[in-house]
Amino acid sequence: MDDVQAIDLKYYSAATTISDLQKNWTLEEDIPYYDEAETDEYIRECRRLDIYYPQNRKKVPVILYFHGGGLIRGDKKSGVLEIMKLLDCIIVSAEYRLSPKAKCPAYIEDAAAAAAWVLKNIDRYNGDPENVFISGVSAGAYLAMILCTVKRFLNQYGCKPEDFRGYMPLSGQALTHLTIRAEKGIPVTQPVADEYAPLLHVRKDLPPLLMITGQTGLELDCRPAENKLMHDLLVYCGNTTSEFYEIPSLNHANISDSTLPFMRTFILKYLKKD
Repeated sequence: MDDVQAIDLKYYSAATTISDLQKNWTLEEDIPYYDEAETDEYIRECRRLDIYYPQNRKKVPVILYFHGGGLIRGDKKSGVLEIMKLLDCIIVSAEYRLSPKAKCPAYIEDAAAAAAWVLKNIDRYNGDPENVFISGVSAGAYLAMILCTVKRFLNQYGCKPEDFRGYMPLSGQALTHLTIRAEKGIPVTQPVADEYAPLLHVRKDLPPLLMITGQTGLELDCRPAENKLMHDLLVYCGNTTSEFYEIPSLNHANISDSTLPFMRTFILKYLKKD
């Protein structure tokens, strides 16, 4: 414990309250992460992000956050962004296209584009491009899991999953997302593990992955079972950087309430230090 505290004070000193953070943090909104030559109006509307960052420090760890909403609703203001500031990381909250106006894999491609933008530009906002973590809740967690497991989406933007220090999906789907099933006319109660199922792409060298869900019976659908199966498969293939926690008494709506200690420990564990 003493060693962890020493690391904390040197590399990752968290503030104590939201009010403390608000005094020293700046919000820049609606920053585009699309190519300037882009002509698709829906892409130009949705490929935007907000950045919450401190002005008085440099090389701050970063969390790229994707909101929930089943890939059909929500926006970059959704979620628990103010509470997440207590992790003392820069928070980048990204908008992405939604179904049914956009179809798979449009929202995944947007997530990959946002991640690539962060790596290339976050130093302008005092962030450390070598310490970027990706997180999200529900549908946003699914996007984080896809970026972690399916290489081709980041590859098309000149990046790879290993460029990020770790992934922290909260109540994500390890099977193919139910909205993608719906787009294909498949009942949401029918489990599907196709190319868009994160658990189909487990491998020994998968980047660090922290999966958290609420309690079985309280959580949505089969989230704990899916995440546990993915973790078990990772362990089976020799991966040593995957973690799974099913938190008692939490459901899908309040999954974020007790996750900060788990995320903080994970960040400290995989933070790249000078």
